[in-house]
Amino acid sequence: MPKTPIFILLFLCLMVALSPRSRADEAFLCEVAGVQGDARAVLADGRSVPVESGMLLAANDAVHTEADQFVDLAYDGDWKNLTRIGPSTEVQIRSIHPTDLFLREGEIYALLEELPTDSTFEITTPTAIAAVRGSRFRTTHHGGRTDVFNFDSSIVFFFGLNPDGTLGSSARLQQWQSSWISSLGSAPSSPGPMDASVRQQGLNLYQALQNLMRYGSRLPGITQIQQRYRQYLRERLRRRHGSASDVDFELSTGLGSIDRQINRMKKVIRDNADRGQDITDDTSSGNPGNNPPTNNDR
Repeated sequence: MPKTPIFILLFLCLMVALSPRSRADEAFLCEVAGVQGDARAVLADGRSVPVESGMLLAANDAVHTEADQFVDLAYDGDWKNLTRIGPSTEVQIRSIHPTDLFLREGEIYALLEELPTDSTFEITTPTAIAAVRGSRFRTTHHGGRTDVFNFDSSIVFFFGLNPDGTLGSSARLQQWQSSWISSLGSAPSSPGPMDASVRQQGLNLYQALQNLMRYGSRLPGITQIQQRYRQYLRERLRRRHGSASDVDFELSTGLGSIDRQINRMKKVIRDNADRGQDITDDTSSGNPGNNPPTNNDR
């Protein structure tokens, strides 16, 4: 089988626990854009604090909600990319750019209008990964089952996880399609049309996030984040190559692009994110969902 070189460079984003006093020095943060009820945040240092509007969260922080509570998070100062962490949900922020949220239980709705170039947005559960380049989609995880609902024309890539942490079978969800994975090691169901009631729920969530009252955000805008993100990639590539010309070549040819990262092993990303890794490009099944997304999929 052919092998594809995978440069796991975009999944680092400072996964280090930082104290509140040092958070201004971290490259990327997200911001609480809205909150209902007495939701709690568990910071990377283990402290549990109330979630408040305008609060900044970093990688390794977590958010817990109870019934009738929710938390809205913004990932840029323009509020182009938002998520609603729904009721009775536990989620950990593994990385902010590229975004990786670990949904232990509950539900997340994502409204992604302008992700930084070369970045993706992932929601990982104990049994699956949903990955996008820009979309409106909802992910739920209850009792070991993961469901994904795509409300947008951008494709959602839905991967099952094997017990050893590697990626299993996959599916590509078109607009108004849903799929589920029943348990760890299971394949996604064939994507099918979602119920009208679910479509309405997605529309309601979209309108709720669109109607958030804007205030003076403490986050940089998309343009500034993009500049920081590209500089971040350059620094990682420079440490890898030790040559500015090699860095420029790799960036210009797209080898640093997240488009080449989707079909990968999750365990490799977690354990070996600091170095490249060869993995088998499994196209034997003939499932188009096994192919990584390209810019044409947006």
